[in-house]
Amino acid sequence: MQTQSDNGFGFWSKPLFLIAMLFLWSAILVFFRTYPAIDMAVANFFYHEVACSANAATQPCFGFPVAMNSIMATIRNILHRAPVFIGVGLIILLIYSYYKGKRAVDSAFRKQSLVLANLIIGTLLVVNSGFKENFGRVRPRDIIDFGGKSDFTLAGDFIGQCVSNCSFPSGEAAAGGWLLCCGLLFAPRWRKPAYIALFILGAAMALLRVTFGAHFISDVLLGYITTLITCSILAIAFERIQKWRMSR
Repeated sequence: MQTQSDNGFGFWSKPLFLIAMLFLWSAILVFFRTYPAIDMAVANFFYHEVACSANAATQPCFGFPVAMNSIMATIRNILHRAPVFIGVGLIILLIYSYYKGKRAVDSAFRKQSLVLANLIIGTLLVVNSGFKENFGRVRPRDIIDFGGKSDFTLAGDFIGQCVSNCSFPSGEAAAGGWLLCCGLLFAPRWRKPAYIALFILGAAMALLRVTFGAHFISDVLLGYITTLITCSILAIAFERIQKWRMSR
């Protein structure tokens, strides 16, 4: 339950936080474009000899064994679906709250609206429909170095051979960053431990994609930070709109 004094969005609505995240995103992009071998080295760390199929040739077979582990695959599927279930729950909760007469003046209603808006705008529109459909970066498992047929491209390049649902940035890492934004849904006394737990879950979502050969480490870092940026932008916008309404 929200307290009467807990009406703001905390650090999310601080311009300094937004500037710091934008700087961090840019610095990480420049770093990995300058040192692309780090992307390859991290991916290669999880690329090992694996069991060949029955009709395979006698030479050793290689792949990303974590992706073939049923337990890890189950964990990934649960984490992958979690934002969908949370999003649906938020929609139902907001409809119910609106029916009960709660509006933007209610602190909990505004925080729930912000978190849902960030799921739609940050995760779905900016990352999955925007970046991933326009940056043609091929996933690690699909490049020549790791048994695929395509060429490696730098983070942020448009010229990759991927046509749709590409590697840059990671959509699931973006959803992991969105989970951190969900800390706003908790009461102030529970918010700090909630942020810690949500950070761990979000980091697990992101890093699993690297171990599966589905994304480079730069993809997950930039995807994660992208939704932190959109959450901050929305929080600043929501707060300024609320102040404008109160001043009328």
